[in-house]
Amino acid sequence: MEMQLFAYKCTKSICKDVICQLLVKEKHSQIFVIKLVLLLKFEDIIMLRLFRQIALWEAISTILLFFFAMPLKYFADIPEAVRIAGSIHGFLVVIFVIMLIVCTVEYKWSVMKALKYFVVSLIPVASFWVELDLKKEIAKNAKGVA
Repeated sequence: MEMQLFAYKCTKSICKDVICQLLVKEKHSQIFVIKLVLLLKFEDIIMLRLFRQIALWEAISTILLFFFAMPLKYFADIPEAVRIAGSIHGFLVVIFVIMLIVCTVEYKWSVMKALKYFVVSLIPVASFWVELDLKKEIAKNAKGVA
């Protein structure tokens, strides 16, 4: 029964399937199987952790753009600051949206939750809220593993 549950959890990729087949054939100890299942479960929250980091960096880039680069452009006549900070911020916004789509599909989030995260991301510095919300979700998912 445990081996079937383990094999079911492994179906996310070909590599995991190969590991499962080897474990079933070799009949390794249950402790090893349990450790591997826990490792695969923790792997499930990697995308959430990455999305959380992107949300944090996107919010920080907004602060840098508004409070450092724009004053440098308008008060010190250094337009390159906005060009550089704006490019970095724009890149992070695109990555944020891509990660939002990936996490929505991967974790089967509701459309309303995804829409809420998207709308909040349009408000300057509000991505900090998304980061905090994701931190709670990661903690909740990690408790499900233990």
